Amino acid sequence: MPKKDSYLTWIAEGRWPEYRDRLIKGALNNYTDKEIASCLNISQATFIQLKRKHPEIIQTMEEAKTKDRQDLLDCIRILAKGATDVVQRKAMKTKGGEVKEEKVIGEVIHKLPPNLNACQYLLAVVHGEQYSADFIRLKLMEAKAMEDLEGLNNAEIIGADSDKED
Repeated sequence: MPKKDSYLTWIAEGRWPEYRDRLIKGALNNYTDKEIASCLNISQATFIQLKRKHPEIIQTMEEAKTKDRQDLLDCIRILAKGATDVVQRKAMKTKGGEVKEEKVIGEVIHKLPPNLNACQYLLAVVHGEQYSADFIRLKLMEAKAMEDLEGLNNAEIIGADSDKED
């Protein structure tokens, strides 16, 4: 009887969620296959075989990276646009283990102003290179180089004309 591979064993024994979390942690930290295999308590060769045999392993890693990227962009958006957070302190009266009355006794408002660097980053990364400071600098340098080249060509033409007059 052929031996079940590790992935099928994890699923059959109900340990897949634990191993899935380890796999996701490795993927999000850009671990090598060898490091991920070590986290899963298998050899690198076994891990590579599992990835080939079960595409859902690679899909799990890619989905985790995609979700993480989206979560990070959402955080940058909040930072870029600014936010307001209201923290309320409440007093609760209990009787017999049940909450009978809840009263707000204080409120603190935290305001996070928009962050210019986060705005620039989102414009450049999410909305295109035309908002990138480096892209704008590159275009200015190209324009300056073209002007210098035209000036050099004009100088050569003027120099050639003066040679003909002699």
